[in-house]
Amino acid sequence: MKLFTFHISHFTLLLLFAASMLACSSDSDSPAPDPVIPAQRTIIAIFDGNNNLSSNLNGDISEIEAGTKEVSAATNVIVFANILGQKAYIAEMVNGKSTKVREWSNAVVTTDPDTLLSVMQWIIAKYPANEYALVFGGHGTGSLLKGVNDTIPTTMRPAYAYGWDTSNKVPSGRVWMNTSTLAAVISHLPRPRYIFFDCCLMQDYDVACQFKKYTDYIIAPVSETPADGAPYRKITPLLTIDDTEKMCDTILTTYYDYYNPHLCISAIRTRDVDDLQVKTNAALQEIKQNTALPYDYTKVIYYFVEANKTLQYDLKSFFYEQNQQGNLSDDKYNAFVTALEKCVFTTRKAKPWKTAAQIDFTDFDVEDYNYGGLSITKETIEK
Repeated sequence: MKLFTFHISHFTLLLLFAASMLACSSDSDSPAPDPVIPAQRTIIAIFDGNNNLSSNLNGDISEIEAGTKEVSAATNVIVFANILGQKAYIAEMVNGKSTKVREWSNAVVTTDPDTLLSVMQWIIAKYPANEYALVFGGHGTGSLLKGVNDTIPTTMRPAYAYGWDTSNKVPSGRVWMNTSTLAAVISHLPRPRYIFFDCCLMQDYDVACQFKKYTDYIIAPVSETPADGAPYRKITPLLTIDDTEKMCDTILTTYYDYYNPHLCISAIRTRDVDDLQVKTNAALQEIKQNTALPYDYTKVIYYFVEANKTLQYDLKSFFYEQNQQGNLSDDKYNAFVTALEKCVFTTRKAKPWKTAAQIDFTDFDVEDYNYGGLSITKETIEK
């Protein structure tokens, strides 16, 4: 490599010195730039409407925009929207107005983990805050069938899944993201105070176990939800309440009452999931010792049926019936209930709820004695 050498005269050095002194003087006289002051909270709303929910989610986004009229400047409300037939964009919602701050010219797949991570990291860098919260709108399946730990092209409902994105690159035309993958994405972010899944069937035992390390609270429907989702004009200001448990309870009441009532929904403390796992595993082990497969699911609340197969049950309802049948002792059952009620600290129930599944609501009761506000799959029960 050839090195460049310079011969500098005394006169040139004097000129350089004078210029540097002027620059220093200019810098000292100009005010320092204002420091970036983080907001109290940045709420990141991810809306995957690249599917048959496109018009519904467009409506939700308009409701969020209107709802920010009651949100203080201490909170950032930022929406990422990927809507079928539109360019994906990020919008800042302030005082009832929406401003697009980024737009994609190419097609975007929200359920691609690298894409979703880069979107959320971009928002966090542009809108720093003392704490963060996440909202997900779109389709959800909870944990219905065995899946894989990656984005899924499928013709069936996958396990632990969020989405879906319309795609002509897969035979089914649909691409989902397993919630195990979504949890891995969120693990790379500052820990959100809460996650609000405004998606069907997401308040599920296995989903709670996946996300327990990555957020403090999960708000989600246990059952299916109406396609229009949450009433965001009312919900958006509630997302800023500082007392998170009060916020969760108020959101549940508002969402539940809006549909008068036609959904089951709950909120959980993730710090209590470990104890719930211990008590659940102990109960399942005792049932396995006392009775053989197939288990009797008569009278158990169920949340989803596909291809004439019941796939998802209420966890408390299953244990209650096993206790009544003599397969689960009072001690194990009561220990489970105590752990469940500590973890699922607020919930609302309904019968019937709005459903696209083959549910016969005469098959079961939905009462305090057998409803727990947390689902579990048959696969998890019997594994």
